[in-house]
Amino acid sequence: MSEEPRMAALARGEGGWFISPGPDAELVLSTRVRLARNLYGIRFPNRASERDLSRVLDDVVASASTAPELVPDDVLRIAELASLDRDVLVERHLISSEFAEGGACRAFIPGRNDSVGVMVNEEDHLRVQGIRGGLQLYESWEEATALENALGASLDFAFDEQLGFLTACPSNVGTAMRVSVMMHLPCLVISQEIRKVIDSVLQIGLSVRGFYGEGSDVVGNFFQISNQITLGKSEEELLEMMEQVVREVLRFEGRAREWLWSAARSKIEDKVFRALGTLTHCRMISTAEAVAAASILRLGVTLELANMPTIDTLNKIVILCQPAHVQRIVDRRMDSAERKVARADMIRETIETNDQQ
Repeated sequence: MSEEPRMAALARGEGGWFISPGPDAELVLSTRVRLARNLYGIRFPNRASERDLSRVLDDVVASASTAPELVPDDVLRIAELASLDRDVLVERHLISSEFAEGGACRAFIPGRNDSVGVMVNEEDHLRVQGIRGGLQLYESWEEATALENALGASLDFAFDEQLGFLTACPSNVGTAMRVSVMMHLPCLVISQEIRKVIDSVLQIGLSVRGFYGEGSDVVGNFFQISNQITLGKSEEELLEMMEQVVREVLRFEGRAREWLWSAARSKIEDKVFRALGTLTHCRMISTAEAVAAASILRLGVTLELANMPTIDTLNKIVILCQPAHVQRIVDRRMDSAERKVARADMIRETIETNDQQ
């Protein structure tokens, strides 16, 4: 498949990780596990020459041809992609915004579906990723590990017996595993308890970021919780710690939801059904307004209110309403006003299709 059909299919949401919501989907959008790996004897990307990076890319592409999880014929060379297509990959959470800026010999090798992929020559030589909808820590880790093992059969990763996997940033040395859970916490936000929860998470060595990771803003009450420690703990210990923390945050969200439902039921119902009216009848809508409305409807699903769209429909809206996706779906660049119209059309069609199923 060439880059053009591949990117068009991605923009339409075909094979997206968000189509299968997974466990705890009302409160967890996604679980992602990234493994940083570097090739032995080659300088890290921040110190490497273009010749070094070219060698890394060639070696990884050759190894990918034997990995059943990947589509080696679809190597997406970042410098050759249109900026709109780079943005689609960022919006889909398949590559980082820093990676999308380009640079010599950077490429993304997609999996046969969105659940796995490899960034080549980002901060490290390889960033192997497993991502799933809902809370699926161990499943995402197993997919990323299976892909890493397939690539490692023909690649020699930089590893130290005492330190573990060696990485460009010292904070990633060890397992070199970053686990991120994208959580939807509207009731903690509405009840103004979110700051306390975030402070508690930070105190135990985890990070809390926005919708697109480090340095990004919170959108639609989505918060990304990630581990910062990778040294001194095994992969299983890190996953267990993340599981415990996420479960505790979910418990706090549930407690805030019960309080709000008992104290302000009419106000919550009003918010939910106004949001439903907005998405089903809008003719122009911004990304921020669409994500905010979808966020409120997720709360409606959690509260088991009638006539709510399904979680996979809401997931689709959250991802596909992003600016690059909207433009790629209609296959042309648009100004802000045109995007608002096209976004509204896409959202109404998505909800109508869901209602007919």
